Amino acid sequence: MLLLVVAAMPIYAQKTITETKKETVKVYYAVSQDKLEPSFSNNQGNLDRFVALLKEIAGDANKTVTGLNYVSSASPEGPKTLNERLSKNRLSSLKKYIEKNADVNGVATSEVSKGPDFSCPSADQYAEYRSATAEVVYDVTTVVEEPKPEPKPEPKPEPEPRPEPEPEPAPAPVAVVPAEPVCDYCDNCWLGIKTNMLYDLALVPNIAIEVPTAENWTLEGKFMYAGWNFSKMNKKWNILAGGLEARRWFGNESGIPLRGHHIGLYGLIGSYDVAMLHNEENKSDFSYSAGLTYGYAFPIAKHLNLDLGLSAGYIGGDYDIYSLTDGSYVYKTAKTRGYWGLTQAQVSLVYIIGFENK
Repeated sequence: MLLLVVAAMPIYAQKTITETKKETVKVYYAVSQDKLEPSFSNNQGNLDRFVALLKEIAGDANKTVTGLNYVSSASPEGPKTLNERLSKNRLSSLKKYIEKNADVNGVATSEVSKGPDFSCPSADQYAEYRSATAEVVYDVTTVVEEPKPEPKPEPKPEPEPRPEPEPEPAPAPVAVVPAEPVCDYCDNCWLGIKTNMLYDLALVPNIAIEVPTAENWTLEGKFMYAGWNFSKMNKKWNILAGGLEARRWFGNESGIPLRGHHIGLYGLIGSYDVAMLHNEENKSDFSYSAGLTYGYAFPIAKHLNLDLGLSAGYIGGDYDIYSLTDGSYVYKTAKTRGYWGLTQAQVSLVYIIGFENK
């Protein structure tokens, strides 16, 4: 009897079905920022959903993560080097967040940092490109049981069909390569206008202009002039000088120019006629100075930096000494200056023109 029951039961076979699924999360960043802020936009809710999914997959024996794909980008305004760095750092910050909050060790990953998007969208769409995206690819395995099909009778042989003529091959499609979008863009379209406030306090008006010459290199040209004469007091404060300084910049991670540490090589020439103390006048038709500079610049407002620095080197030149006698300065002697040591100090206010500080 038992054999009859077993024989009457249908025979089932197990079948494994594997389905590949994908889920993504997209987070957004503030202007010129690469730090992932969960509180910004709707980042927290999106991240919580994505991390919860990864934890669910890790705890389910029928689900397996096969890959994590990261893509990041930046909006197109501003310097190209800064936007490329922002895009890479945004990708890295999202990847670190996911690795910290979910167990994804050993999962194959791919990383694509697009940098600035050059499709030139309108300005109100820029926020969409300041983002990073993570996509998880995972397999879901399901075991189902289905009855084994009963053997089908062998079909009767059918007559062989007559061969049809082969169709003529279609012409190969012509690949159309889209034209590269064109954006008006310039990495080094800026200059810095500055004044050394220490000279200003000493009543020596001055101006300097600093321009880029290569990556992390700039050239500064400076000029100063004071033409104060106080005839009734027999006092003079006349100074005329100008020079150049080549600078190398370090430690600037922001991509905004004229910030961070810098060293430089300077040269300066000028003349002076000064009679302020001890009833004595010092006059030089030509003096010169050369040496090295170290400084550090930091922002105090948008487009406005403060540059602090010291210079050391050599000051040389001939000068004449006049003494005040009966209300007039009379030639006394000639001397030559040869000085080694500190030569300049600067507390300069720098205004940057032509750079869009995002």
